[in-house]
Amino acid sequence: MLNSAHLSLIPFRFEQSNVRVVLAESIPWFVARDVALVLGYTDTKKAVATHCKKAKPLIDIEGANHPLYTNQALNLDHKTKLIPESDVYRLILRSKLPSAERFQDWVTEEVLPTIRQTGAYHSPTADPLPADLLRAYIRLTALNLYLTHLPLDALSKRQWIEHTLAELGITPQDLHPPPPPPPQAQPSERDLFTLSALLSLHQQRHSVQVVNRALVRLGWLQDIRRETPRGLKRVKQLVGEGLCYGRNQRNQPLYYAVQFPELLRRISGYLR
Repeated sequence: MLNSAHLSLIPFRFEQSNVRVVLAESIPWFVARDVALVLGYTDTKKAVATHCKKAKPLIDIEGANHPLYTNQALNLDHKTKLIPESDVYRLILRSKLPSAERFQDWVTEEVLPTIRQTGAYHSPTADPLPADLLRAYIRLTALNLYLTHLPLDALSKRQWIEHTLAELGITPQDLHPPPPPPPQAQPSERDLFTLSALLSLHQQRHSVQVVNRALVRLGWLQDIRRETPRGLKRVKQLVGEGLCYGRNQRNQPLYYAVQFPELLRRISGYLR
């Protein structure tokens, strides 16, 4: 990670593509072109101009007081367009690639949480084998190499290996780490869910009522009266900027799964 004044550049690797992130005062800004290329946009400039609402050139991120050499140290031109997390989600939503959902999961579940916790990024590594199991594995590997040079039939060699395993108190299955648990199904970037379902999915302590009050304070949610066979009924509807995060249904609004982390971040100061 390269440092320069209040900026740092973290080069990430998503599958076979480079994705650079500039940290400015601990806030991550993604290089817009990198994100657009990963998501399959052929005209990256047009994609950023059309879909990204908060894109800024690097010189505007770092401020006018920083000299141009800062940009050169970061290996970026001072006109390089950067986008915040919310614009990354907007590009994901409109991507036609099947890998867009994997990219979303990588950003939201791996990269951003790690940056926020440590101010840096470390690619996760597999857990090492326990020391006793590793020693047993080395012993058995050496035994197998030794047996390959002995004029014994396959049955004799197998019996010798099984005898060694019994002495070690392990079974052949113990030589391999357990398979990882199957991944839990994640919602598609275009799926809509109730507010209570998304709060539960993101393990939020706030109730539906608290979040609704925050949305009302922002002017993104309002109560309306709807005619029903049993008379007038009060229901809630998204309005204004709130419509960026969900869609109104007959009885209640539903929210886009991929936009929900951004929604939580934007209303955090109004939750009480």
